[in-house]
Amino acid sequence: MDKEIKKAVEEITKNTKISESTSNDPAETGLFITGLKKLREIVKSSEEDPCDVVHTVLQNVGASSYYMKIVAVFPANQRRREADKAIVYFTSVYHRRWTSGQLRLMLVKQGLREISIRDVFPRSLLESSRLLTKVGFHLRRAQAIDQFCVVNDKNMPKLLVSKGRERYSKILGELLETSINALNGEDV
Repeated sequence: MDKEIKKAVEEITKNTKISESTSNDPAETGLFITGLKKLREIVKSSEEDPCDVVHTVLQNVGASSYYMKIVAVFPANQRRREADKAIVYFTSVYHRRWTSGQLRLMLVKQGLREISIRDVFPRSLLESSRLLTKVGFHLRRAQAIDQFCVVNDKNMPKLLVSKGRERYSKILGELLETSINALNGEDV
């Protein structure tokens, strides 16, 4: 990692907003779901269309009326029914958060680690969110934290961490600086 990455993380963690957001912004109300093939097995769906599988799962957690649209994500050389990823756009940020919690709870109860659920970010912030994910993985490997997630908070990627059974809290100060230095290969 180089100094450019350190500078990017510093910019991300400032209290300034990168872009103004409204609830009409699709990135702020979207969830990215991977592992649809495994999800199809779990819900015992005979549906071939991945969007129908996602709809069935949303029905199972009581969120079928909260979404606006489901978009299957697949490469151009693949058939739609073979898609393993989808983006679900919800009617509000509240519905996205509620559904995300319900889906994660369902996955934990069933012991499914092959399926991931993440917030959607605008294209301009994808690199920032990936960088924060790397920082989270580094902190977890260093056993400074037990869990982390990168969330879309008003179109601003934020790293939330927890240790033990604590609730998630924003990552601040020395812990972030130590992690950035370690990622840059500097002595800590």
